[in-house]
Amino acid sequence: LYLVDNTPINTGFVINEIMYNSSNIWIHGAITDTYEYVEIFNTYDTPMDVGYWRFEDDGNKYRMPAPLIIPSNGYLVLTDSSQAVHSVYWPLPADAVMVEIPELGLRNSGETLRWQNANGQKVDEVT
Repeated sequence: LYLVDNTPINTGFVINEIMYNSSNIWIHGAITDTYEYVEIFNTYDTPMDVGYWRFEDDGNKYRMPAPLIIPSNGYLVLTDSSQAVHSVYWPLPADAVMVEIPELGLRNSGETLRWQNANGQKVDEVT
């Protein structure tokens, strides 16, 4: 688990937590160590629609479904396995929404993660 201490570049959204190298967990009779997630925090006091926004790592681009409302002072969790995240962190708090991106693959050696609005403007970035 890597906690990120950074300031948003253009808006009140912060990439604030990254799980890029998970430990083994037991899910439905099998052990897995492949769950990963990125958490994005909405610092605004109002819910925000981030439908069609984009999350990028060094090799992939993912477009968010629409509508996608992040609660005020709430979280968006992007994960490769919602089942694994639920098994470890259930219940998901009321101020959080989750989007499963099965092909999400964060490099354990490090990479740059970017959060962009629907117009392609950089909102936050962390390496």
